[in-house]
Amino acid sequence: MPRKKKRSNDYFTSDTQNAILEYVSETNHRRRDIIYETYIYPVFCEMVEKIVFTFHYNNIPDVDTLKVECQAFLVTVLDKYKPTKGSAFSYFSVITKNWFLCKSKKIASRKEVPFEGQLKTMNTETIGCSEDCYDQDRERKEFWNSLNKEVMRWVKLSNLNENEEKVIYAIKVLLDNVDNLEIITRKSVYLYLREITDLPTKKIVIVLAKLHKKYNNFRQDWNSGNYLNR
Repeated sequence: MPRKKKRSNDYFTSDTQNAILEYVSETNHRRRDIIYETYIYPVFCEMVEKIVFTFHYNNIPDVDTLKVECQAFLVTVLDKYKPTKGSAFSYFSVITKNWFLCKSKKIASRKEVPFEGQLKTMNTETIGCSEDCYDQDRERKEFWNSLNKEVMRWVKLSNLNENEEKVIYAIKVLLDNVDNLEIITRKSVYLYLREITDLPTKKIVIVLAKLHKKYNNFRQDWNSGNYLNR
């Protein structure tokens, strides 16, 4: 597919639209990776940056991590795009704006909880822990152990490239040491993965986006109790 050189002020071009259509119709996973990394990912990054700046989401706590998460989320909805839904730019820019709007509202709602409400929540959590702390701790350990086994199943059943192997191995390392990690936040997980894999955030995001659907399926099975019945 011939590509035109884009103008600096016109980052989402007809070539981007065509690349997205090609990505959606492509069945070869490696070819899809090339299309995404070369033609779509840079545009998504710029779109996220511009939307964050334009709609004043810069002041959201940990906004850089949220940008990365949004980029990863956009990959998961790429296959849902169809020309009948309008231009790809309109489609994905609306998704991006709504994504950040939801995040900002959720963060704002946390800030607006009165101190009395926070104290009540803390007391409830403390009482609950004294009553069923054992059950909660056991369930947590079973969840992490099951997720660890599930990750190993992905390794056996998937035809992985080098970067995918590195990221999944890094996830396995984190899961093996989950009880020893001092901090577990979105930002810290990305830092851990970068440190273990020695890969840039861009490549880690691409792999995590592929694993997102697998994890969601696992989580749904776990929440419904079906996973333990496998």
